Amino acid sequence: MNSRKIRSRALLPAKLLYANIASRKACRPAKDRRDQHGDRKNEHDIVLVNPFINAYVVATNKAVGVSTRMKGLVDDAYGRLKKEIMTSGIPAGLQATEQEFADRFGVSRTPMREALLRLSAEGLVELIPRRGARILSLSVEDMREVYDILIALEPEAAARVAASTVSEEALSGLEDATKRMEEALEKDDLDAWASADTDFHEQLLRLCGNARMQRIIRTLLDQSHRARSITLRLRSKPHQSTQEHREIIECIRRGDLETTRRTFREHRVRAADELMAILENMKHLRL
Repeated sequence: MNSRKIRSRALLPAKLLYANIASRKACRPAKDRRDQHGDRKNEHDIVLVNPFINAYVVATNKAVGVSTRMKGLVDDAYGRLKKEIMTSGIPAGLQATEQEFADRFGVSRTPMREALLRLSAEGLVELIPRRGARILSLSVEDMREVYDILIALEPEAAARVAASTVSEEALSGLEDATKRMEEALEKDDLDAWASADTDFHEQLLRLCGNARMQRIIRTLLDQSHRARSITLRLRSKPHQSTQEHREIIECIRRGDLETTRRTFREHRVRAADELMAILENMKHLRL
């Protein structure tokens, strides 16, 4: 087969290589597109005639595959370790090497290292050079700071939702989460209640439309949810929180910015006061 010589030194990105070769193929006479039996070849058949290009494309495809697999391993290690931290499956203050964390979850060190880096950025672990990482403890002071920021930002996110044109379909997601909270309380299932509560706040956050605000609030919510999981069974059943969610939904439905902002702020302030009182009484414990 005759074709123009492609310099092996010009190793172009794979997409450009395919486009280049395809364009050359398209310019060939029709007879060149028939196989040895005289049958016309598929228009999408591409024959790479340069071995260096073949090797480059194969290596590129392998690299993409490895990158995708590694991301999956990192995401899995991150999710599992984070869940253990959030539910106190791994106690606060525990220190371990990367290899010890990796062995616990049955992964290699590389994805575990990346997972620990992400959790460090979220304020859940402390990286210790040459010694691994330590699960950070909860402190009353830390949680005060967390709730100070949540009280400032979350009501604004809710007000943004009220200011936008929110569909009934979007509001139905909030109502469904609130209904699941009510059903969980009827069954005395506090874990299910907490899951539905998290879903409510996450859905509301997605509706606000401010990506930077979402990232900041999500990081803080993770830390507040960790405190919630520790104190959930030490306080009265959260019937009031559930009712407040109903009120917030109605404020948003009416498009009432100020009432939405005020109601959400009161919701957060009350929850923070209740949580702080419990944490104050537990200061002697390592949480």
